[in-house]
Amino acid sequence: MNGDLYHRLKLLKKMRQTVPSRAPSPPRKPAMPLGVPGFTPLADGVWSRVLRMPALQLREVLTDASILFPAQFSPELVRFFDLETTGLSGGAGTKVFLAGVARLEGDTLALEQLLLTEYGAEPAYLTALAERFPQDALYISYNGKAFDAHQLKTRFVLNGRTHVLQHHFDLLYPARRLWRSVLPGCSLSELERYVLETERDQDLPSWEVPERYFEFLRDGDPAVLQPVIAHHYHDILSLTKLLMTVHAILSDPRDWIQREAVPFDVVQAAAWLLHRGRGRAEHKRAEEMLRQVVFHTGRDPVVRTRAGLLLGAQYKYFGRWTDAEGVWRLVFEQFGELKAGVELAKLLEHRRRDPNEALQIVLALQRHQRPPTAARDLAHRELRLRRKLNASDTA
Repeated sequence: MNGDLYHRLKLLKKMRQTVPSRAPSPPRKPAMPLGVPGFTPLADGVWSRVLRMPALQLREVLTDASILFPAQFSPELVRFFDLETTGLSGGAGTKVFLAGVARLEGDTLALEQLLLTEYGAEPAYLTALAERFPQDALYISYNGKAFDAHQLKTRFVLNGRTHVLQHHFDLLYPARRLWRSVLPGCSLSELERYVLETERDQDLPSWEVPERYFEFLRDGDPAVLQPVIAHHYHDILSLTKLLMTVHAILSDPRDWIQREAVPFDVVQAAAWLLHRGRGRAEHKRAEEMLRQVVFHTGRDPVVRTRAGLLLGAQYKYFGRWTDAEGVWRLVFEQFGELKAGVELAKLLEHRRRDPNEALQIVLALQRHQRPPTAARDLAHRELRLRRKLNASDTA
């Protein structure tokens, strides 16, 4: 038995030695120069180009962007960035091959793209990236917190280095607040089409980017990379345009509410101002936005209800009971909203000392089918109000 096993293992070893290796051939080194307009070598396998454009309006926005991110970041410390990688799902085998970072230089936006053309040049590539990604900067991306930042960190760790983007503002989150409920989706391409009103001619789909890079490594033809580089360049420009648009909406919502061609979720915008605003001015803008929605009879009842609940909660927080009563009464009487009715009943019972009207509100709420928890709460409230009324009658 043991002798038979020995011969079988020996035969298997011989067979494995005769099987040709299936390991992929190393990437071809592309011909020098690279051949993509504007790129110059930084090191073997590392290329860079810098494009500049006017950015006076962007500077004004970054100077007054405290509603979006902390005020301690001067415009010169802000970086817009985006990465292109060899895979869309991440993982240790996914490499960053194209990195872009845009920064202000005076009233000019300097947009630099760094390209890796040889896998073996990754250490030099990461050194170039570290020089352009300072630790004290504020980084602005789109979906970069979930993907780009992790990929960058992974590449540094796998090369025995440490580099973390400590301050990061992801435009995906305010974009979802403003447009998730009014647009088909919140991808950057959809925002370009519906919000920024810019469409790219013959743009490369994101899923095709890794294959283009592999084709370049295999054949050494830089022409296949040109659509990738153009796609990447427009992604970074869209970041700057999107930031200015979000800032404009939150800074002057009354103007944007009237723009039917570019709708946004007014309630979520107001919620952002209430929760992230640093002063009375932001809260006042939020209140004006919500009032325009609540008392605008032509708007969607669902949106008016959401706005009314948020506005009523804000009035309640600041003890503005008369204003809160007006909003809750409107939302309850016109739309039968449970939360507004309950808040109105509580106000009438405890603030107005009018248990009779409070009871009428509760009875009206009970005429509609409610979730079990809400039904029990209403029944308990009804019982308590009847006891109060009976006690007053007895007295």
